[in-house]
Amino acid sequence: MHRLWIKAPLLLLLLDCKTTPDRDSTPQDSRTIVNLTAIPAAHVQFLGVLTLGQGSLIVFGSETDSLFVRSVVSTQTQAEASRVQVETIDKPDSLFVTTRPTSTASVDLQVEAPEKLRLHLTDEGRDVIVRNIENQVDAFRTGRGSLDIDDVEGPLTIQDGTGPIKIHDARGPLVINDEGGGIQINDVKNSVRIETGGGDVTIEQVRADVSVFAGPGNLTVRDVVGKVSYRKTGSGRVTIERVTGAVEKL
Repeated sequence: MHRLWIKAPLLLLLLDCKTTPDRDSTPQDSRTIVNLTAIPAAHVQFLGVLTLGQGSLIVFGSETDSLFVRSVVSTQTQAEASRVQVETIDKPDSLFVTTRPTSTASVDLQVEAPEKLRLHLTDEGRDVIVRNIENQVDAFRTGRGSLDIDDVEGPLTIQDGTGPIKIHDARGPLVINDEGGGIQINDVKNSVRIETGGGDVTIEQVRADVSVFAGPGNLTVRDVVGKVSYRKTGSGRVTIERVTGAVEKL
């Protein structure tokens, strides 16, 4: 896969493992600090990202052999910005990126990693985007932030709060346990299993079996090469069409 740039291109500096503020472009009285970090990652097999507090998160894989982390810390005061922690931890076969903001701070985090790493996300509820991962992805989230995942090669497991979920181009088995908030799935080349407490669920273009346990909200399943089994509670319509296998109501 090619290197993917999301939003503005990063100024990727080959720094040491310590996070270094880019203060040349940041006035001393500014309430925003930009940090750039690069760490060799050719030896790494696992990447863990733990994000707390407010902000956004973008994680994408590329053909790089390093880990690049860009954080934008926004606070009410410059003194508060100095107390916000964005850390990278390097272990023999693993890398970890963590944020520990103050209660009123916001940290926007962008992480570029080797595409073959296994990825584990733990998040309190910020908006999260994941792209181009050629391995397993596990996401454990609370709160109401959105989750947008595209182009994942390995198994994909999601435990989510009440934010919306959007999945496209997943090639491994997909398992979602969701409190509610809505789910959109398109182009999955393996099995799909979903349990959700509520919200509209749309599943399209799946090349294996689909199993859905859904609460209130509309349920739409179409273009499935396999069996569809479902259980639906609460209000909302059910639409199931263009399924090559059996359709079973549980």
